[in-house]
Amino acid sequence: ERKLEKSKAYMGRTPAYGMLGKSHPAKKKVNYYKDEVFQGTFDSCSDAAKKLGLNQGNISNVCNGKNKSSGGYTFKYKENL
Repeated sequence: ERKLEKSKAYMGRTPAYGMLGKSHPAKKKVNYYKDEVFQGTFDSCSDAAKKLGLNQGNISNVCNGKNKSSGGYTFKYKENL
């Protein structure tokens, strides 16, 4: 019975962050560029990956300065501009 109560309390949330989806506090907006020309903004690295058909980890690495580009695009977190 206690497990069921605990399960219902965490439904739709993770204990570490408390919420999921677009309002998740860890999501950062991502600007993307092609040949150094601004192309647009995505809500997160995963959104950019889905819409551009790229790997989310590679986009994150570009934003964090570990890679130069992914799929011919460069990416920057909006907060870091």
